[in-house]
Amino acid sequence: TDAPEPDPLPTALGGRPVPTVEDLAREVCRTVKDEPRTAVVWSARASQFQLFLAEVSRISGGCPEMSVLAGDDVTNALTDQQRPWDHFKGLTLFYASHGFAPALATESPEASAFLAAYDRAYGSDRSIRGRALRGDAHVALAWDALRYLAEGIDQAWRTTGRHDERLDRGLVQAVLYQGLGGGGFDGATGWIDAHGAASGGRLTEDKLLAVVRGRSDGSTATEML
Repeated sequence: TDAPEPDPLPTALGGRPVPTVEDLAREVCRTVKDEPRTAVVWSARASQFQLFLAEVSRISGGCPEMSVLAGDDVTNALTDQQRPWDHFKGLTLFYASHGFAPALATESPEASAFLAAYDRAYGSDRSIRGRALRGDAHVALAWDALRYLAEGIDQAWRTTGRHDERLDRGLVQAVLYQGLGGGGFDGATGWIDAHGAASGGRLTEDKLLAVVRGRSDGSTATEML
């Protein structure tokens, strides 16, 4: 909570409110009809996404196909086996995943360890949801977050001279924010470091970003960036 808010980008796109989902669908369809290469970036809730697609389907004569880039909330809907294509069959959905352990397993011992632990606990679940969660970034990020927390507590405890009574929340919070002494660690989702490390100047290079494409026929393709 003490991190400063970033300054607004002078080149950022402007926006204006649209009063209803119906109005939004009509405006987007009009834009896609004028320029079919238009891509929609969806940053609202997945529940609103379903309503938007249903309305697009109702008026889709002008835009029979649409490409949408979405993020975590829509990814959650997919792992819950919701099918946005049931609302609009012309949808091609791209969604960003900040970490994809299966792609890192051959090079990262931590990603391999995470997948082995996941398979021991949930390998018998062969459902669509079970398979989806194995590669879902949320699960692997939780693994990395708990390891970061554990190592931060250990480091804070060592700075007290290993005196339990001196360990408190403020000391742990300072370590978690400023970064681990070893410069972070290789996690199941890539290199893990702190936002405040080196006063915000230590950046994580080559962070994995997976973009997954899904279509109404059930096909998917994953590209690593």
